[in-house]
Amino acid sequence: MPKVYTESQKKQWVHEYQSGKSVKEICAENGISSNALYGWIKLFSLLLGKIKKPPQI
Repeated sequence: MPKVYTESQKKQWVHEYQSGKSVKEICAENGISSNALYGWIKLFSLLLGKIKKPPQI
């Protein structure tokens, strides 16, 4: 049975990512998969109009 996370938890993890924390760190600390986190990042970034772009080389 999949775990259910609250919207506030998901938003908090997305905010941590947008503040510079790595996906690997967030997932390890909270026991979530990177696929789930990337999905929430995409969802909430589109809803809030904030998309973190990768650094330019």
